[in-house]
Amino acid sequence: MPPIVTPEQHPTDKREQDETRIRDRFVDLLRCFFRFRYYYQSKIPSDIDLHIDPALLYIAVVSYFDDIDRFKRYHLEEPERLKADEVKQAAFIVKWISRTKPVYVHRGLDLKSKNFPLNKDDTSALINEGFAISVVIAHPLGRSDWADGGVV
Repeated sequence: MPPIVTPEQHPTDKREQDETRIRDRFVDLLRCFFRFRYYYQSKIPSDIDLHIDPALLYIAVVSYFDDIDRFKRYHLEEPERLKADEVKQAAFIVKWISRTKPVYVHRGLDLKSKNFPLNKDDTSALINEGFAISVVIAHPLGRSDWADGGVV
């Protein structure tokens, strides 16, 4: 017989599950960033270096899960059991990466360069949007191999 869970115990268990899924998604997004950075920097001029702010990425992940949970509470009949569909998951992660802008660019400053102040082929102004789109293309969020594969 399964142990009885009192109402006082349940919020702690839920909080631990939330912390685990936030941590797992954060780590997965960091991995995605390092792959994205490797690919992006191999295609652009060498004076651009991409970095990520972990605090802003964390805010994006927490906000993503807040939106998912809010969506499930208001739109699904069984929010604890059902998952948000892949389109909603993709939309929310793109939204929060684009809003928090965790990826930033460090440029070498060469005043004598003929490309000063900006190379015409430089697409880094939209780097966060590009990163967000690469995340949802490379790792569909509804797939079981994304993070823990549990209920999102």
